[in-house]
Amino acid sequence: MTDRSAGTNLTTDGESWITEKVIDTSIVNFNALWNHAPAETSSVMVYNKDSSAPEWVETKCRRKYGSYMQTPSFNRHIRKSYMFSGSKGDEIHAELPVEFQPLLESINHATGQVHNQVVINWYEAEKDSIPSHSDWTDGLEPGSSISVLTLTPAGQKDEALRKFQLFPRETCTNAVYDSLEIPLTDGLLLTMHGKTQDTYRHGVPKLSDSDAPCRRISMTVRRYRA
Repeated sequence: MTDRSAGTNLTTDGESWITEKVIDTSIVNFNALWNHAPAETSSVMVYNKDSSAPEWVETKCRRKYGSYMQTPSFNRHIRKSYMFSGSKGDEIHAELPVEFQPLLESINHATGQVHNQVVINWYEAEKDSIPSHSDWTDGLEPGSSISVLTLTPAGQKDEALRKFQLFPRETCTNAVYDSLEIPLTDGLLLTMHGKTQDTYRHGVPKLSDSDAPCRRISMTVRRYRA
């Protein structure tokens, strides 16, 4: 795969861009990583996409997740938090499973950024997905980026690859793309830089309505202020 580490501009002012690199995933065992998946799928708090009614809504995601290390707490007053941390609070400061540690070190090396918060998503069936959204950036280290690493089992066919989709937000007036779709191959490290969360939404749509197995693990990493 071509290393697009120089970046792909998403806006004409060059302040929103993504980069792609490839991480060696042979250093871990996919099945050992999969064994850490929770038993149940989870809900996620997102803003209503209708700007005339921007209340919070709870959307059922077809995926399982775990949040580790420096997870921001849920603020019941302003109802804003890292959108996948939820309101339970029991994942705050949970230790990252040791099997994922080598991957975090590889991500840190590839990005030149030391991350202190990790969210892991486990996609099991073709209908598993995450809706289009922008990540909540309150509390992030200024100038830091958000990276997503994809892991898939050996021998997975091309037609089983999920897609990372980006769409400009309604308020973005200088978008380069009406939409952008990136195949999520094993080892792909996709990093969102600059003002990407302010100008674009991203998501991982379902492949079909089927319960047929189609496994993917993703690691999303961030650097929060201490």
